[in-house]
Amino acid sequence: MPTHPAPHHVLLPVLLTAALVILTGCGLKVWPEPRAEEDRFSWKEITFSSHDTCLDIRAVLDGAWGNLARLDLELTPGDEDCPSCPFQASQTISFVMDASEVKREGAVLILHCCQLPASTGFRCRLVGHNVYPSLQPIPSNVMFVGEKPPSHKE
Repeated sequence: MPTHPAPHHVLLPVLLTAALVILTGCGLKVWPEPRAEEDRFSWKEITFSSHDTCLDIRAVLDGAWGNLARLDLELTPGDEDCPSCPFQASQTISFVMDASEVKREGAVLILHCCQLPASTGFRCRLVGHNVYPSLQPIPSNVMFVGEKPPSHKE
């Protein structure tokens, strides 16, 4: 007569396997998700000044300014200020926050860039990238830097 294992010898491995499967889901860790409003920053104030082929930028951030991970300087040559013209960058210069051109003092960011083409003027803006890639980049207003042409009076 064949012998069958006792029911508790079969039941024990089945229960242990089920417990292992159920318990592995407990304490599951996931990557942090950004909380949109709490993790965003914005541009509060930006000033540009140029000399030769260098541009000095002083920007004050608002909100979660510590989440600024990378910065793009977008440029397009032009010899007149045209706030209503669409902005299409012809050159983008990217900076990480520990680059030698970038100084950070709390919410104040100072950028010294000498990679500019010789021009009498250009339109530019900053684009800030958040440490959370799911949050959209934040562009500043477009500003004109350089010599403004004399106004024509008739």
